Formats: sequence, C-alpha cells, structure tokens
Amino acid sequence: MAIIIVAAPFITGFLAHYELFFEYRIMLTIHMITGEIMLATIPFTRLSHMFFFWLIRTHIGSEFGAVRHSRDY
Repeated sequence: MAIIIVAAPFITGFLAHYELFFEYRIMLTIHMITGEIMLATIPFTRLSHMFFFWLIRTHIGSEFGAVRHSRDY
C-alpha cells in the first residue's frame, strides 16, 4: 500500500503533464490530492523514515563513537 501511496503523485503528475486521461486541471487536482494523502500518511507509516534518516544516522554514529564520543547507556 505504501508503494501505491508514493507512486500515485508521480504517476498523476506524469499524466497531468502529457494530458493523457483527463484535461490538465483535473489531473493537476488529482495530483495535488494524492500528494496531500502521501504527506498525511507519513507519520503513520514507514514513510517517516525519510525524515528521521539523519537523526537515526547521528544516533548510530554516537553509539560507535564517531560523533561526540558518547554512549547512550
């Protein structure tokens, strides 16, 4: 399901650009709605990892002494 949520804005944007199924304004509206759905689902799915990637990498680095030479325990 997450792959569909992520792919939907890309596919609808592509279809809006080339005006394949509907006219531009309708596809642009569908594109914006699918983008908003994707943004709304980020906190509740594994898509949140794209925002927390840097925090996780910093935490792992601090565990192994690469950042600040501190331990979390």
